[in-house]
Amino acid sequence: VLVQTLNPEHFAVQAAVNHDYEAFYCEELAQREDAVYPPFSRLAAIQLSGNLQKSVEDEAKKAAAALRKIKKELRLRVDILGPATAPLGMIRGRHRWHILLKSPDRTALRRLVQGFKQSFQPVQTVRLAIDIDPLELL
Repeated sequence: VLVQTLNPEHFAVQAAVNHDYEAFYCEELAQREDAVYPPFSRLAAIQLSGNLQKSVEDEAKKAAAALRKIKKELRLRVDILGPATAPLGMIRGRHRWHILLKSPDRTALRRLVQGFKQSFQPVQTVRLAIDIDPLELL
């Protein structure tokens, strides 16, 4: 196996080189616990996409504002990260923005998503997708 990296001292690369899956697992789990990422929390990814970059960005900002309003009204313990351009900002001519919701409380996350789905409708030219416990964030 050939690995090309700008950071050969990274714990994941070192664990792979040494075939030390236990060290990788322990370090990754500790980092996830510190950042309150799964399995120590639940995630929901909200993605908006469309052909016009400005309208997708505007709708993502409106969606984030709606989420923050619902969170405040319901007094929910949910972190709202974003909106931001998705890591793959454009696919097949469609601009993509996303918002990540993170909470250690599954019920709070579900209540926020349900309230959002009931109250937010993007403009017709923008698609909205909600992924609970996403497998990837690209």
